[in-house]
Amino acid sequence: MDLNSRYKLCERDVAEREVSGSTLLVPVKEAAGIFELNEMSSRIWQEIKRHTVLQNACDVLVAEIEAVDDDSSIEQAADGDEAYSRAAFQEDVLMIASKLQEIGAIEIVQD
Repeated sequence: MDLNSRYKLCERDVAEREVSGSTLLVPVKEAAGIFELNEMSSRIWQEIKRHTVLQNACDVLVAEIEAVDDDSSIEQAADGDEAYSRAAFQEDVLMIASKLQEIGAIEIVQD
């Protein structure tokens, strides 16, 4: 899986609920437990659901949080908030997408 991977949602295979800013995903087919997405992971999941290519979801999110375009993991933003670099954010999107694939929430499709 990479940022150019095309995927489809498997919404029938995963139940989803929002609770206090987190998203809970429960695989329906397997007794794999409950997967809790924190606020940032929940936001990534929301964009993944709106697109079919990871890069498109990532681009929207990077623009949204005004990520810096360098190779460092986390940098201090001018206002004191931590800002992810583009490279670190892309890694996070791939990691979350991989977990979503593992629990059956998305499926990679071949062109």
